[in-house]
Amino acid sequence: MMKPMPNNLNKMIELSGLQKKVVAERKGVTPETLSRHIHERVPMTIQDARDYAEILDCTPNEIVFEAIAQPIIGTCHIMDDKTINRKLNSEKLTKALESGVAYNGHFNCVDHVFSHTYLPYAAGIMQWTVSKKYMGQWAYWGKALEYVMLEPIVEQYVSEETFGKVAFCWLKNPWIIDGVPFHLVAGVVYPEPGGVYQIMNHDLGWHLKEQELVFAAPSIGVTYRPTLRGMTIGKKKGA
Repeated sequence: MMKPMPNNLNKMIELSGLQKKVVAERKGVTPETLSRHIHERVPMTIQDARDYAEILDCTPNEIVFEAIAQPIIGTCHIMDDKTINRKLNSEKLTKALESGVAYNGHFNCVDHVFSHTYLPYAAGIMQWTVSKKYMGQWAYWGKALEYVMLEPIVEQYVSEETFGKVAFCWLKNPWIIDGVPFHLVAGVVYPEPGGVYQIMNHDLGWHLKEQELVFAAPSIGVTYRPTLRGMTIGKKKGA
């Protein structure tokens, strides 16, 4: 017997602000039937999905398919002086990277981004914020969410998918700016002979050469208007 596919009905009801009994009344079903649809005890038909979508002011796809949860693995904060402070949320992983030891584990993040964006591999989210006093050309990055491939970070390797592309990189030897060490940077990666790499960031105007990298993870894409893409931030069940 085929196992029922998890749906997103309960989440969409929560987002609508409607009480479940109101949704059941508008749908013309009992609260018990609504509960069975939510918990996949009774499969929904295409017409059921359309009816619920009309009631909840969303699309049938948002009803039928469960929103995928991607962990918020780190933050990127644009400072008043136009520098960008990037950091990972996992202290355990950060310490492992700084000390050069293998990391046995994964991101046990509490906050996740829920969306209907499907990727054929595990991805995490870098959450962007901007200082209130910053008025520069990157102000539109405030509240942006950037997808990053997870495996190279956790397994600590340089993905070939980063060559000639934008990536998040962990420098084995930190880059010192005004006395502050930075391990985590982002830019376009180019391999060099001898197992070292160049990293270029044209936006910020810097170019690092002959860098030893602990990892380089591809940036997959950025969403500047998460709410318009139907993306929400919350806690994953069991987290």
